[in-house]
Amino acid sequence: LALTHELQHMQRRDLQWGLMPALAQHLFFFHPLLRLAVREYAQAREEAVDAAVVGQHGASRHAYGRLLLQLGVAP
Repeated sequence: LALTHELQHMQRRDLQWGLMPALAQHLFFFHPLLRLAVREYAQAREEAVDAAVVGQHGASRHAYGRLLLQLGVAP
């Protein structure tokens, strides 16, 4: 599931699309709404990928959520 998650990012070309908000944030670092927009974009991107992974594999949301927590939280 974790590999599928990363492959979804590649398939959606998230790295390339993520350059635009990063560049805008660098150029307009002083604008508070831009920071909010970049944060919302990142959250929406991850939600879309997670939904695709769960839909593609038919895995339970609970099991996938536990996997993400195990990988994202260091003891």
